[in-house]
Amino acid sequence: MQRVVSGMDHPALVFKELEKCCEWYCEVLEYELVAEIEQGAKLLRGADGVYLEAIPSREEERPVRAYFAEGISHLALRVGDMEEAVEVLTRRGVVWSGEIMEAVGGGFVRNFRDPEGNELQIVSR
Repeated sequence: MQRVVSGMDHPALVFKELEKCCEWYCEVLEYELVAEIEQGAKLLRGADGVYLEAIPSREEERPVRAYFAEGISHLALRVGDMEEAVEVLTRRGVVWSGEIMEAVGGGFVRNFRDPEGNELQIVSR
């Protein structure tokens, strides 16, 4: 049977400081701005071709969310070499939330946050 879903196209994040965060994703994580869309949103593309939609906030208060609360917990970004990625991202100003850990299913992960506190992690498998 043919698969209906072939993969992830894009997650979407809402940012209070859209321009600052888009610059950070492009400079630190090497995303590329490819389009500006309705209501000021921007579409960024990662090296793997997966997009990230960056949406401007409407000034609503950001809810406090625990790591294991329902909903999206974090974005996991694939890297080829964990040690090299940690070294490069540290030079670019990433502040790590913890040490390198074993990943579920094999490999390693390390957590950090973007400028607005969204939980991210790099994963090597």
